[in-house]
Amino acid sequence: AIKPNRRVDDRREFCVKLYEPVGGASFAEPSEECQEPCLCTVIIESDAVANDRLTRVMQALRRNLERMQFGFKDWKEQFAAAILVNGGDDEAEEPPSFFEYVMHIFMLFWKLLFATVIPPVNLWGGWLCFGMSLLMIGVVTAAIGDLAALIGCFVGMPDAVTAITFIALGTSLPDAIALPASAKQESYADLAITSITGSVAVNVFLGLGLPWFIGAVYWDNKGWTQEWEDWVRIEKPDVLDVYPSGGKYVVAGGNFGFSMVVFTGCAVVTLLLLVIRRATHSIGGELGGRRAISRITSGFLVLLWLSFVFLSVWHILSNPRPCDPSVSLPFLLSVDLPSGA
Repeated sequence: AIKPNRRVDDRREFCVKLYEPVGGASFAEPSEECQEPCLCTVIIESDAVANDRLTRVMQALRRNLERMQFGFKDWKEQFAAAILVNGGDDEAEEPPSFFEYVMHIFMLFWKLLFATVIPPVNLWGGWLCFGMSLLMIGVVTAAIGDLAALIGCFVGMPDAVTAITFIALGTSLPDAIALPASAKQESYADLAITSITGSVAVNVFLGLGLPWFIGAVYWDNKGWTQEWEDWVRIEKPDVLDVYPSGGKYVVAGGNFGFSMVVFTGCAVVTLLLLVIRRATHSIGGELGGRRAISRITSGFLVLLWLSFVFLSVWHILSNPRPCDPSVSLPFLLSVDLPSGA
């Protein structure tokens, strides 16, 4: 039996010597061309195409194994970095401050959670890290939204005001911290500005469109229920006249229209400001420039944001809606508030 030696050989050669032929067979007489007619030489040659295919497969498997090893090593290192203050950076010029220690203790649970659940980018081409990051963003966002609604209901603040202040700040602060650093590192402002507009586009088109699509499919399959009719009768009673049989996903607009008009106006003013900064030769760009010009632009943009928040909150408080006495936290707990809260 010929057994493989776990190597890819191009050519193997061996001899087989035959003895005592039977059944009428006989060996030829020795001649000058064949001195040993009973000796048979066997040559085995590998298929070049199959050999090349096997070599490429082995190389790919070896690379994937190395990536897996590095990935699990990085996973262990990121878990250890989550435990240490500032990631255990030994090359830092100054030791961690008291504030950094306090923030580390405050955020330790979330650091350990994300370091455990979210794998490094080395594994599976980074797609597993991307998917788990999106999942955890959804979980944390849902928890923050419910917690903010609970706090707002405790203090008598409408959900719309809570969303336009606490939730908006909580979801936008990471961009506000990361974008200045990227703007300083790049020669042009394209990355920072397109990141802002791309983030808003994702929030509007995907953040709203995907849940609404899922809700529409769910209620179309579920049909009419008493719970659906009770909610619609309070929020949008005119829907019952159009769809008495139910099965529709209903979103109450509330004060959304006025806020969108104010936001659109502020967005148009911001775009005009960027165009003016680019067209002005003394400034020469959308971001940066002389310190005085930068501070004036920053102050004007902050004033636009404060105006948007003030006008929206004023309109919401001028048209109050009853606070929902039952606030559900699907990821943490369920709390029933008293009707007078």
